[in-house]
Amino acid sequence: MKKILVGTPAHDGRVEVHYVNSLMQTIDYMRTKMYDVHPVFMSYDSLLQRARNDIVKIAVEQNYDYLFFIDSDMVWDPEWMLDLILTDVDVISATARKKTDDELQFAIKIKSDFENAKRLPENPDVMEVAGTGMAFTKLTNKAFTSVWNVSKPYKNGDREGRMVFDIGIDDEGELYSEDTAFCNKWESMGGTTWVNISMTCGHIGSKVFTGNFKQFFEEYVNRYGKNKK
Repeated sequence: MKKILVGTPAHDGRVEVHYVNSLMQTIDYMRTKMYDVHPVFMSYDSLLQRARNDIVKIAVEQNYDYLFFIDSDMVWDPEWMLDLILTDVDVISATARKKTDDELQFAIKIKSDFENAKRLPENPDVMEVAGTGMAFTKLTNKAFTSVWNVSKPYKNGDREGRMVFDIGIDDEGELYSEDTAFCNKWESMGGTTWVNISMTCGHIGSKVFTGNFKQFFEEYVNRYGKNKK
């Protein structure tokens, strides 16, 4: 059986019941498809990037076939994990709506030339993006091992790791997140980041925030694409 590590940072040691329900259904479903899903919860760490680094370390040292980062406030369909695994790319996400009703936003960095973004011929819903949040993301062994190997080692007391995930500042002075840092590293190595635009996770906050990224992107293209100079 192929081994899948589900890595979930849990800063306060808690996960949402909707997340637990999705995870349990996914473990059962994937077992029927001959995949062994092992969840690990990196709890009580005030630094999200360090928690993610520790999860990658486990995946590398125990030679997992796949690493899924799934945040503790996500809701998803169990079949999505298999769909992303069977999509023959190394880094791919399902996105989620941000937790606000003020404006419809998603944790995806669309490429500037979005009208001509690369699509997979066998599945046009799989689109190349400039970056993605790690809230529901598949990394193959090739992807997480390659980025681990080129990342700077560090010591933190008795803990040792590599700075796979880190925050940074871009050339225009803008702060970027640990998710973007990973995508930037992967791209610098010749990798590509993808999103399946037909998958939109629920995002648990004061309620479960839901959305449809595929519809959002189609409307975005219609609104801004035709007006590009």
